[in-house]
Amino acid sequence: MGGIWLWWDVILVTEAVLVVVGAFGYLAARRGSGNGHHWLMLAATVVVVVWVLAYMIMSLVAGYIRFDGPQKVFYYAFIPLILVHSLISTVALFLCGAAVSLGFKASRRADGKRRLEASPQGIQHRRVGLLTYWFFAGSAVTAYAAYAMLYFYYHPPVV
Repeated sequence: MGGIWLWWDVILVTEAVLVVVGAFGYLAARRGSGNGHHWLMLAATVVVVVWVLAYMIMSLVAGYIRFDGPQKVFYYAFIPLILVHSLISTVALFLCGAAVSLGFKASRRADGKRRLEASPQGIQHRRVGLLTYWFFAGSAVTAYAAYAMLYFYYHPPVV
């Protein structure tokens, strides 16, 4: 079980970094800094890739983590939490791809500055990007809740 902590650390830190970088990227866009927004969102996309890879590696290395809480909590709290987390994380990944694609299609670079065009794709990028941020924030909250349930409230036996 010792190695699992490293993977959880990577996953939880990347979730937090993703939310913070995404917030700064949003603020850069609101302030009209297209270059700042562009680079922050590309950095956030790299963090997403690291997060997904870390999660997949942890799942392969650690396998199934047993929930040692009461059965009622397992069925009425933990399972719904994991289902919601899985759903919003999956949707967030697809939205991330759509937001990045729309951002590249709707932005132009002139005089060394990036600008989002006032086009249907630009409007879609704004909407999808904001929605993506909130899905990733929800993913982070539910990931921290699952971690707390597994390792703080209901400790699995150390083997």
